[in-house]
Parts: sequence; structure tokens; C-alpha cells
Amino acid sequence: CECPLHRDIKGDRHCRETRKFTCQVKFRDQVQDCAQYYEEFGYDERRDGDPPCSIMDDTEQLVVTTAVECKFDDATSPSSSARGSDPEAAVDTTVDGFKYAYYVADKSFALGTPFSLDIEMTAFNFRRLSQSKKLVQGTVEGRGLMGQSVTYSVEPGAVGADFFSGGRLYIEVLISHDQWASPTAAPTIAKAAPIFIDVRGLRSSSSGVFTWLLE
Repeated sequence: CECPLHRDIKGDRHCRETRKFTCQVKFRDQVQDCAQYYEEFGYDERRDGDPPCSIMDDTEQLVVTTAVECKFDDATSPSSSARGSDPEAAVDTTVDGFKYAYYVADKSFALGTPFSLDIEMTAFNFRRLSQSKKLVQGTVEGRGLMGQSVTYSVEPGAVGADFFSGGRLYIEVLISHDQWASPTAAPTIAKAAPIFIDVRGLRSSSSGVFTWLLE
């Protein structure tokens, strides 16, 4: 017998088990385009840790375009991020006689039961690791679970000086799933997507060790 796309056809429980899938945050823009700064700041990836990527004034707006992408763990089709555009996807649709809450045309993901994810963009204070500040908080659902682009805008300078360690601000974009809210859909959540922001005007030290210093 045929199974809906989200049902596992392997093993004794034919069509009864939901195929395992993973959801993760990916960047659509070049917020982490680090290579262009290597020569300008004398960055050496063998000794200097995480590279300078987003260099800006503390009054500038950081614009980040992200996409949450859920995909079957055994899918072989390329991700929407690799294609560089939002995937062709549908919600509440019927394909080959099966009803789906979510369906991606390349068959990399489908699900019969709706669910949602929480998303947040959080800044961390490296001087006091227990201290963090949420910059963006929201819910991802519908096409947003299938690679639809969403743009967020935050002002790093509004976070507070304590969060800039050596002139650098560290932010994570992460998603989470409330198992109690939608117990029939249990995605694996990939690790958070990091963003490093460096205040413009910082330079490496005269000794050649890459140490950020405020002007």
C-alpha cells in the first residue's frame, strides 16, 4: 500500500511511524560574510578565533533575513538555502489523495499535523554568562516552517555596553518546540545560528595577536 509522504515505509509498522525530521535556522543574506575582512584586519583563522564578520557602528540597524527549514532526515533533495530562494510549498493541501498540513514540492518535507516553533534572537553577555537579553521573539508556523524568508531588524547599540566584550556582541538565533503543545510532531532542533557583531574602528594589537580594542 502507499503511504503519505510523512509516514515511514520501513519496518513492521508500515505507514504508522512519522518520518524523522529536523528543523533549523539558516541565513538568507550575507550577515556572516567574513572573508572580506580577513586582509583588512590581519585576521588569521589559525590563531584568532571567530573572525570579524558584521562590522558596524553601534547606532546602525542590523537587518537579518532568516529562514526556518524543516526537512526529513533521510531526504536527498537540496535544501532551499542551497537553491538560494524560498521553496515551492503549500499548506492545507491534498497531493495524490493524501491530505497534508505542510507539503514541499521537492518532497524534502511534508506533515499531516500542524505545529509551530518558537523563535528568538538573543544577545549574551560574555562577562556574565548567566545574563542574556531577548531582542526578537515570535512564532514560526505555516510556510514559515518550510523555508519562507523572514527579515528582522535590531539595533545592537540598544542592547547595552555590558554585552560588548572586547567590542564584540554575540547573538544567537534559535528555535524551540513545545512538545506539549503539539505532541504528534516532534522535530529534532538543530543548533542555534550565531551572529558576531564588531564595533567599527577596532583593530588588532601591535603584537600581531588579534585583539579588539575600542577607539
